[in-house]
Amino acid sequence: MTKALITIRLSPDVLETFRSSGTGEPTRIDAALKEWLKTQNAV
Repeated sequence: MTKALITIRLSPDVLETFRSSGTGEPTRIDAALKEWLKTQNAV
């Protein structure tokens, strides 16, 4: 699946949390959002 390139505004604390665990924060943010969608019965 090809991912869409978008611009998203995140709170500084959210971004810092993802960045603090190393490179690849966009991939981890994507995974976190997918997990959240599962809890919403949206997927």
